[in-house]
Amino acid sequence: MPHSHSQNNLTGKVFDIKELAVYDGPGIRTTVFLKGCPLRCSWCHNPEGLSPRPQVMVNASACLHCGKCRVEGCALIDTGVCSGCGKCLRLCPGGYRKISGRIYTPEALTERLMRASAMYGSDGGVTFSGGEPTLQHEFLAAVLDLLRKEMDESGRRFTLGMQTCGYCGGEVFADIVRRLDFLFFDIKHTDSDAHRRYTGVSNELILSNLRRLGELCVPFIARLPLIPGVNDSPGDIEAAARLLDTPDLRRCLIRVELLPYNMAAGAKYSMVGRSYEPDFDEGTPRVDLTPFTARGIDASVL
Repeated sequence: MPHSHSQNNLTGKVFDIKELAVYDGPGIRTTVFLKGCPLRCSWCHNPEGLSPRPQVMVNASACLHCGKCRVEGCALIDTGVCSGCGKCLRLCPGGYRKISGRIYTPEALTERLMRASAMYGSDGGVTFSGGEPTLQHEFLAAVLDLLRKEMDESGRRFTLGMQTCGYCGGEVFADIVRRLDFLFFDIKHTDSDAHRRYTGVSNELILSNLRRLGELCVPFIARLPLIPGVNDSPGDIEAAARLLDTPDLRRCLIRVELLPYNMAAGAKYSMVGRSYEPDFDEGTPRVDLTPFTARGIDASVL
């Protein structure tokens, strides 16, 4: 196995690792959630993945309000500023506090992932998600290269994938995508103004990388989160289907997956000191596969 410490001190921040994942690519997989995201989607259900820094998560509903974390721990608690030092975790008698954001070297994360590689088989493997994985592109590239090296040396083959919002520099995007076997590409909205309203950024860079993906022709699955009143109108879904219906993208498009809005999206916000205030009416979105199937594009609802 690789050495346990990186020679150039490169590290990455991971807020979760889920083994035995079955919805993040083919076969049995391990999904690695990298911290930090450039978007602020109104419906995000992983608020602990937004900040690039480690942070304390508190189960406020179970908290005993004993005050140990405040009196004996950290003076920053009452200021709303957290350094992520973790001292308060050791003082909590109920264990209702945890750190979101473990720091790994590329070698340490590779070693962790290889320990589970026996269960992947040739179809399964590792998927990197977030947050937005490309925000830590140097760390991600190093881990992907180490995993390839381990596969070559061990003779054990599995697949490497990523889920991305596509919001990163074109060179960074291409550099990472060339290291992958497949990826999920999120399409939040085809209209730039609506995209900016609901995610905080325009979609020009994302659409540019989608076109670049067609040129690179790495197999991909387009994922469309369906948000009621935001992107689920007949015109919105038709525009998404039309966006994907180009010769370059059709060559490498595996399928389209529609993800209806999760009513539990706001469950974790209080744990990271945020409030969940979606600027749309929560409910059941309209689901229509017809714009895709009419074009011969394989589409399903997750």
